[in-house]
Amino acid sequence: MRRALSAALITLALAGCSAPSQSEPQPTTTESKPAVPKVTEEQSADLLKRISPVAPKFTQEEIATNSRYVCAAILQGGSDKALVATVVKHFNRADDPIADTEAAGVVEAIRANGFCKDGAS
Repeated sequence: MRRALSAALITLALAGCSAPSQSEPQPTTTESKPAVPKVTEEQSADLLKRISPVAPKFTQEEIATNSRYVCAAILQGGSDKALVATVVKHFNRADDPIADTEAAGVVEAIRANGFCKDGAS
């Protein structure tokens, strides 16, 4: 009898474990980062013209790629100081350092270029 009762209780307990959950999991919402727009060939050539005077050792492709990093910081609302730091991080070379004033000019060149707009891609 005890065995039958134990078996019945175990069966009941296991059945309770496999029952579907009453509450559905709630989707988590996370704030997505703005998409960083791609640079067209025309915009890339313009960036090269604007930025190469302060970063002459970078290729057009490197300037376009690094400009996208700076654009991401712009779209995320980075302060002027943070944007300059981002430029220094991506456009600085040991053999050709970039000054903060030049970095600020790079930020302005990227803003003026037109590719760095929220929702553009």
